[in-house]
Amino acid sequence: MLPNLPRGELTHATLAAGRTSKAARLDGLAEAFYVISGAGEIWRTGSEGEEVVQLRAGRCVSMPPGTGFQYRATEEEALSFIVAVMPRWSAERWQELGTCFWDDVGRPARVLGGSPSNRHWQTNDVTAKPDYIAPDGSEIRLLPACAAGGLAHCTLRAGSRTTAVTHRTVDEIWFVLGGQGEV
Repeated sequence: MLPNLPRGELTHATLAAGRTSKAARLDGLAEAFYVISGAGEIWRTGSEGEEVVQLRAGRCVSMPPGTGFQYRATEEEALSFIVAVMPRWSAERWQELGTCFWDDVGRPARVLGGSPSNRHWQTNDVTAKPDYIAPDGSEIRLLPACAAGGLAHCTLRAGSRTTAVTHRTVDEIWFVLGGQGEV
């Protein structure tokens, strides 16, 4: 567990090389997985379709409330990722699915059922060019967002400092991926 607030939390997770998660659904919670390192795949399913998306460092995928999902790491390396959950995770909202895409050893357990028409699923890769420069001076790259909140990848160049700001209505949790500094 990492810092958490009533409206959301961050968790760091690692799935060992060659392992597959249980298939699950979170009712009333939105999640976004940001891959720090490793590679794998994630299966997402909902009333409007299903898809399998490749996971790699710098990629972020969303699971809106009610989306079923299962993920797996490649045989070569562990999958390390940050999970943003909005609002905070609770066990009573987690439900194991009776249907999975991969079996216990990572082989497809069934055939993918067509391409998704469910456009509220988002997949974003961190880009070299920022989407915009924040009022504090940091580079912002947008990642998945939902009604409850979202993720952004921020960069502050070496030797730089931001302008001091105050948020009146926004909660933020920062997870440092690299570099050093002070806040």
